[in-house]
Amino acid sequence: MANEVCLVNEMTKRELVLLKLGGSLITHKDRPFTPDMKTIERLAREIRNARKERDFDLILGHGGGSFPHFPAKKYQTHKGMIHKKSPRGFAETQDAAARLNRLVVTALLNAGENAVSVSPSSCSISKHGAISHFFYLQIRLMLKHGLLPVVYGDPVMDTHRGCSILSTEARRRGRNRRRHDSREHTPNPHRQKARSHPNPLAAMTPNL
Repeated sequence: MANEVCLVNEMTKRELVLLKLGGSLITHKDRPFTPDMKTIERLAREIRNARKERDFDLILGHGGGSFPHFPAKKYQTHKGMIHKKSPRGFAETQDAAARLNRLVVTALLNAGENAVSVSPSSCSISKHGAISHFFYLQIRLMLKHGLLPVVYGDPVMDTHRGCSILSTEARRRGRNRRRHDSREHTPNPHRQKARSHPNPLAAMTPNL
């Protein structure tokens, strides 16, 4: 499944599209660590052609499908640092998510896009499984300079559980909590207004 949300980039004053590619679309979910390369490459070409036809900024998000799902399930990474093998589970889940992301980014590069990875585990923190901090400035600057940020489902450190997995639902809860406590949560510097979706950050952030 692919979902699209259209916003306005306050920095460039151009249309900003948030496009999410589901993990079941770009991998074979019943076969561990198996990408659907034909679909990934086709989507990369379609994205490039669309951006040639119409000038707009794009943030791409994708799910992990069969890549992080299996180690995350094996080690119960979504529950946190619950046993002595949890650090290993976090590392293997992150590695699997990143490997799929590199395949997506490479396909976009081959199609002619200036795509770059944005790893949530490197710029996000959650609390009780819900995102509490997300460093947006790098995405803002990437868009300003004509890059295509590619974010993806990823395990992150959690101030309560030790770790959690960043999913669409967690991102939705984090966005709602930022409305009530601006001191704890980093605001979105784009200050975007959704035109077609009540929850653009959730649409942007993929499920594993």
